[in-house]
Amino acid sequence: MINGNLVLRVFKVICVVLALVVSMNAGASLFGHTESWTESALLRDGRTIEVKREVEFVMKTSGELAQMFRSWPTTYGLKFKHPDTQKTIKWQGEPHFQPVLLDFVNGVPYLVVYGKPDQINMKKYGCLDIPYIFLRYDEKNQVWIPLQREQIPNKLKDANLAPSYDGTYMPQNGSHPSRHIVEYMIRSAESHSGGFFQSKIPVDFDSWQYRGKQRYKNERTRNDCRPARENPPEIALPPAQKLTLEILETKDYTPEWIIKHADWSRLTFDKERSGYCSTLFKPANPDDPLMDGREAFVKDATGQKRVPFQRFAAPIGNRICEGGYIWFFDYVAEPGRMVLTKFSTGGDFIYRISFERPEDPSGFLGVIMSPTFKLKDGYLFFDWWNQQQFVQDRRVKRTLKVRLREPELSLPVIQKKKM
Repeated sequence: MINGNLVLRVFKVICVVLALVVSMNAGASLFGHTESWTESALLRDGRTIEVKREVEFVMKTSGELAQMFRSWPTTYGLKFKHPDTQKTIKWQGEPHFQPVLLDFVNGVPYLVVYGKPDQINMKKYGCLDIPYIFLRYDEKNQVWIPLQREQIPNKLKDANLAPSYDGTYMPQNGSHPSRHIVEYMIRSAESHSGGFFQSKIPVDFDSWQYRGKQRYKNERTRNDCRPARENPPEIALPPAQKLTLEILETKDYTPEWIIKHADWSRLTFDKERSGYCSTLFKPANPDDPLMDGREAFVKDATGQKRVPFQRFAAPIGNRICEGGYIWFFDYVAEPGRMVLTKFSTGGDFIYRISFERPEDPSGFLGVIMSPTFKLKDGYLFFDWWNQQQFVQDRRVKRTLKVRLREPELSLPVIQKKKM
């Protein structure tokens, strides 16, 4: 009998080999290509300038067979000539940042970029409270400088660049979508994103019309560049006790270890403890459980104790529930450090500790692999992986096996038996 799974694996291997041969013959990268086009950007003074744009694609090589080898636009760049000086100016972005407005104020070029900065690229983009980055061109040093809120000119108002690549209107290199098409793409992006992207460029949180903006404000991802949200006084936490992390084993990967999306989900999802966690919390405000994100402890007999972390700040993967205890992981509370907070399932605070994060290889953020987390002989043991997202898959650069001694106050008292 023919094994269907084996046939599928063999077919995928053949596809990879064929794609490699084709890409080598075409002089292109196996993992993607670059497309370019031009747009006529309408400036606020009525002039138009030609903007040469390009985007690098990354090829997806895992997942469903129908989606394999499909390329995705990721990294945008552009160049143009200053309408007054005729000097050529360039901008090259990081993955997943899209330019949406180019204009001039008093002869100075300004660019608005649409995307969410993190700890890796915040030096390049700053870290505002909405996903819109305002950049000013420094002609002397030929660099784009991120602006703080008070530095943003109020004349930058309307998007005038296509917010993304669309193969329908930019089918091949050298195409030039009309101004009408660009305006249609701007309106379409606004409509389909629920206002996350908007054509009237917001300059602050109040002017951003996104329907889910309160949740965006509250949530904190593992590599978020925004400071941790402060708790109300009634659930404020004490400063973390600084401890030293012991590294027991180190393994580096050259080249990086590529983990498919499905396998990464399997490696990071702790089904049993995640299911247990889901029974221990409830919305603190049943009338508004999603916007505020506050939770209460189900087993709290007093009914007064609140979880000192918003749900978005401590998602399922950022907390471990086992036995009578809950550990919360906090990646953003202390710059350069990892904070762990321990509670009883009834909501009693036990301790708050932190350790210096192992130095990250460039571009590879360190995370705790939740399924490896365990308490044994007074130590917390877990794996720390330095990884980055690659389309839907993951690249792992280094893995560490580590341990951290629990504070003495949290260790159980062992009663001696009477002789």
